[in-house]
Amino acid sequence: NTSNSSLDRNYILSRENGLHYEQVSESENDNLNHRANLRFEFTPDTSNTFIITPKFSWQQYSASSFLNGANILSNDTLQSTTRTDNSNKTMAYDLSGNILYRRKFAKPRRTISLSVNGGYNTRDSDGSLYSLNKYYQFNDSTLLDQQNAQNTLGNSFSPNLSYTEPIGGKGQLMFSYNPSFTNTNTDKRTYNKDTIDQTFSSLDTLLSNKYDNTYTFHRGGLSYRVNDKKSTFMVGANFQVATLNGEQEFPSALSVHKTFQNILPQAMFNYRFSKTNNIRINYRTNTAAPTITQLQNVINNSNPLLLSVGNPDLKQNFEQTLTLRYGASNPVKATSLMLYGFASYVMDYVANSTYIPTKTDTVSGIVLKPGSQLTKPVNLNGYWNTRSFITYGIPVSKIKCNFNVNTGFTYNRIPALINEKTNLANNYNFSQGFVLSSNISEKFDFSVSYTGNYSIVKNTLQTQSDNNYYNHAASARLNIMPWKGLVINTAYVQTLYTGLSQAYNQNYSLWTGAIGYKFLKDQSLDVRLSVFDILTQNKSISRTVTETYIEDSFTQVLTQYYMLTVTYNIRKFKGFDDPDKKTETAPEGGRRGGWGGH
Repeated sequence: NTSNSSLDRNYILSRENGLHYEQVSESENDNLNHRANLRFEFTPDTSNTFIITPKFSWQQYSASSFLNGANILSNDTLQSTTRTDNSNKTMAYDLSGNILYRRKFAKPRRTISLSVNGGYNTRDSDGSLYSLNKYYQFNDSTLLDQQNAQNTLGNSFSPNLSYTEPIGGKGQLMFSYNPSFTNTNTDKRTYNKDTIDQTFSSLDTLLSNKYDNTYTFHRGGLSYRVNDKKSTFMVGANFQVATLNGEQEFPSALSVHKTFQNILPQAMFNYRFSKTNNIRINYRTNTAAPTITQLQNVINNSNPLLLSVGNPDLKQNFEQTLTLRYGASNPVKATSLMLYGFASYVMDYVANSTYIPTKTDTVSGIVLKPGSQLTKPVNLNGYWNTRSFITYGIPVSKIKCNFNVNTGFTYNRIPALINEKTNLANNYNFSQGFVLSSNISEKFDFSVSYTGNYSIVKNTLQTQSDNNYYNHAASARLNIMPWKGLVINTAYVQTLYTGLSQAYNQNYSLWTGAIGYKFLKDQSLDVRLSVFDILTQNKSISRTVTETYIEDSFTQVLTQYYMLTVTYNIRKFKGFDDPDKKTETAPEGGRRGGWGGH
């Protein structure tokens, strides 16, 4: 992969300290992967089942990048710049698997199951950093010339035992126990270049880290489930005791030991009004421990203007999630309705605390100059994430088409600290769309669709950073088979962005087309010539809204190219039960001369 990109980032600060960051970058990476996935299933009788699924992967990765970055104050004054070269080579192995045993007893609804998950992975990497950084307020500059070597080793083991016992004619009681052990060990050494002998022999302990992290939990629970013809109800709770242990040698000696105790309730209700009409409500709770990267108080200086460091005082988060799904269809009228709702609240959310100095300062042994910043993870409350979606479909008989209309709404609130002040980034998104798709014949197929998204960004710390923006995608697709095996495809998508930074407001079209022919009596051989981006307008534009900044980015993408595709579909199979049974030809799938089924 070779990539060129640019970004425009506005930080959420008080007006007098407003900050703008611009960056252009080039990167190149080579990635080689080998993966092996196996599955073995053994059923000695109707009561017992064994399933074993091992996985193995090997990766060789190399990357290099170059970037120019600049911090600009609100009065258009250049504050700092960086020219940075990074390179990295990595070799990684990952071995994991699951063993599952299930047994059904003679008594209905009495079962026992045991699953064991395990994994082992290792990652070795070597990297280098060369960076020239200028700070214009003090007429100062720094030069970094470093090499680093890192080894990461991880392993995990987690069995899960569950037993179900029938209660009454419809009820079922389930007991479960799930212990888990995860260990991650990382050792990174960073060396500065010695100006005398020109070798990388000076160990930088502030940028080096050796950390051993172990996370263990024991989770046991009890739940009750009842089923009848129309409804299913389940309620239960787990009690979890978790311990987090960490031992650090670099950049300073440090021991971390934490214990967490949680009650994790859960509930589910499903009601079937009819065979085609049902509602499902699900409530669950969960915890997540901070990662080893978030716990290590070692500096990441891959971009010297945007430094980051971990926090060994982090706690695990606690998440509550509520989901609702409702579906209804009318087979006689061929109509359908689907409603979906999701809400999640996280306590002790791992947020970012960003410090942007206005004068030279030292934080945790790190010298920060105006024009640089330091980001550190912290636990904050107030994180919300909600989503809702409604879609309704009806047939349009006169033109033999189906019409679907959909609408959606999402809300996301992310807490953060910016120079010790709390900011709540509130993001609202409204979407509306429709799809008109044909159902005429296998030889003529088309669809027309439109989706529009309107987003509102509001911040509590600086209302001047609030922003509204809009994007849409309008598309049309046509597949026809005018004669025998001849296939013609074409698709057109028009994309619009408005309300972004001036250089990122774009309006472009993407047109693709293909012509092919299906050979042989059953048309199982497909030869096709395709052209992508006929108008040579393809672009990649995105907006990212975080708790500390709003960013617009543009990335170079592949534009016009041609491709020849040859596809052969195997459609004939012998019957398993009767070897002498006449060979049957499976009916042709529903892509109707589409882009091919590999």
